[in-house]
Amino acid sequence: MSKNNVKKNNQEQKEDSKEQLLEQYKLFVEMTDRISNRRNEMNKFYVSLLSSLMAVLALITGKDDFYVEKIFIFILVVTLTFAFLYLWGKSISSYKQLNSGKFKVISEMEKLLPYPCYDKEWEFLGKGKDPKKYAPVTELELKTVKIIICVYIFLLLSFFIYKAIKIWMI
Repeated sequence: MSKNNVKKNNQEQKEDSKEQLLEQYKLFVEMTDRISNRRNEMNKFYVSLLSSLMAVLALITGKDDFYVEKIFIFILVVTLTFAFLYLWGKSISSYKQLNSGKFKVISEMEKLLPYPCYDKEWEFLGKGKDPKKYAPVTELELKTVKIIICVYIFLLLSFFIYKAIKIWMI
């Protein structure tokens, strides 16, 4: 084999390798986008679920005829609500870890590509450290969970205080 053929072969291999890298990069970016979509669907699921549980609590506590069965259902619904809030928070954290890993891989791949789009975007956004440039979604999602927990605690305490006052006044 002549030197020209060897050079041509090496160059073709490099081109094939670059093409494969680009295809892997595209696929990986698409998979990362799908993860974000799944995360959004998960958030919708938990908001719907928790709204439904709030409606059940409203139905249970709406009338004054509060007997033992209703108390049991009330405690069960509240317990389920806090369990689901815990699971939602854990799921959000898990998606954060998954996305962080995926973006690290993308960053490594971009070192071999002509322009590092995601790294530049992250740089322009202050790498998540400047809230004026970028407010990390995970933090907002977790704050939402904490706010809902506070609302449920407030409603729970209000309900028991209301019932205690009502019993005391009898």
